[in-house]
Amino acid sequence: MKMNRNSKITTLACIALLAAATTSMANELSNAGFETDAFLNDPPVPFATDWTTFNGAKTASSPSDPTRSGIGSLQLAGGGGFSVPGAYQTLPAVPGQLWDFQGYMLATNTLPATITFGLLKIVWSDGVNDLAPGTVNIGTPNFANPGIESTPLLNSSSTPNVWQFTRAQGIAPAGTTQVKLYALMVDQNAGTGYFDDLQATNFGASPLSASITSPANLATVGADFTINAAASVLPGAITNVYFYDGVALLGNDDTAPYAFAVTGASDGSHTLKVVAKGTNGVGSSISVTSSVVTVTVSSTATVYVDPSKAWLGFINVSETPLNGSGYVFGSSWAIPDLRASWSGSTLTLSPNTIGDPAAFWYVTTNTPSVGNKIIEANMYVEPAGSLPGVTVTFTGTCISDTLTSLANTNPDGNGWTCIAVIKDFAPNYSSSVVATVPVTNGMRFSVSLATINDPARHVQYGFQTVGPCVWAADTALPGYGNVVIAPGPAVVITPSVSGANLNLSFPSITGYSYTAQYKNNLTDANWTNLAVATNGTGSAIVLTDTHTLPKRFYRVSVQ
Repeated sequence: MKMNRNSKITTLACIALLAAATTSMANELSNAGFETDAFLNDPPVPFATDWTTFNGAKTASSPSDPTRSGIGSLQLAGGGGFSVPGAYQTLPAVPGQLWDFQGYMLATNTLPATITFGLLKIVWSDGVNDLAPGTVNIGTPNFANPGIESTPLLNSSSTPNVWQFTRAQGIAPAGTTQVKLYALMVDQNAGTGYFDDLQATNFGASPLSASITSPANLATVGADFTINAAASVLPGAITNVYFYDGVALLGNDDTAPYAFAVTGASDGSHTLKVVAKGTNGVGSSISVTSSVVTVTVSSTATVYVDPSKAWLGFINVSETPLNGSGYVFGSSWAIPDLRASWSGSTLTLSPNTIGDPAAFWYVTTNTPSVGNKIIEANMYVEPAGSLPGVTVTFTGTCISDTLTSLANTNPDGNGWTCIAVIKDFAPNYSSSVVATVPVTNGMRFSVSLATINDPARHVQYGFQTVGPCVWAADTALPGYGNVVIAPGPAVVITPSVSGANLNLSFPSITGYSYTAQYKNNLTDANWTNLAVATNGTGSAIVLTDTHTLPKRFYRVSVQ
């Protein structure tokens, strides 16, 4: 395989997403808005419930003091000197957790040039001693008085009486058992300021993980396809993602979203995996290997009428030819509502009914009813990312068709048709490339389409049943007929020995002719018929061969 690097989303965009997400997480703080002790028109009180206050920190109440929301805020009035006022809460924490501490601050007057105000500080502790600040994502590390200090601060250029956002963020270092979250006055100068709407977020920790997001496991892909991968760790960072086919390293990608483009892959089975490497936020290197995704590389893929697949429904509604045949709307539809049903591996498709007597749908609902709309009922399979860039062939057998008879029309002369179809839609479904073939009574059908090599496209295969809607209680409905579809010929020979005889058993489908053939050596130029052609019955065919050779090779030809 040859691998080419894809274009990337910038690291800046990823950081912006993380920043935007912080305000949506649970707030670990209690009384974060200082509302518990606030009372309108009351003077500040020398405490704040759930906070440890010191050196004159108080709960202030509006309108006497400023608040950003509610009626409470934290007032820090410093008299100068070393007795800096503040408040803090202590919460349990463990190494490797990512903590974010943010909030709003305000000074009521323009600050002198020598004064700064307003500091949120994250301090890690082992329960006895404060620890070095560790990894700092946002803010300024302080090693003399250990902790992560928020930015920005209020200073002489700050507008008075305007709430200013400030923030600190970092990763708990080894030895952490708790975190102390402080709201502080900064300078040892006289002055008054306020904090409000504080929030502490613990993003926790999630182990390093990696996975291949496309192609899907067991998918069939073309020779050119893209491997997309996801990797994450919290806290810490992904440093690289390595792509493998089996044990062979194909290449690496160090920037999200992680992807490699494969060109010229050899046909056959390929086992893909990725190995993500990174750091865990406390200085250790880590790695993880994804689950294996097995794909089959092929320039062609054959799909069959298979009830085990995830069949979907969609209808397109149009005006009748009498009303101009204009398109009205499209909508997802349940398979039973399409009047499509399975009996074992056999699919029956019938004219569509709408259980709404409104004039939108029907001119009349008497017998025979007259539909006011044409329904294009689509029953299809859309494999997730498994068919782009492949020549897809959809095959099966129409074992009965009483739907498309010229005699089967409604009173307006409109009848029904059924086709097999492959559609290759653009990523936003705005356009498509389509291949179709009619289904014909007693005949095998086969339709092929070379799909566009883009894993974001949507490849669908299935059936369209088109015609006027019919009132469900219309006694004429059974006479309009149906189409019965059987799977394509997938033949597996099961051998068994009975005395001197070798019995060869294989399933059959009505409408196909089966001929068993053999060779005594694979190098023989021709195959020899074991018996004359046998018509399929829908049941197993058993043929018997008697020979004394040490080996013989068999195959079944289906027509």
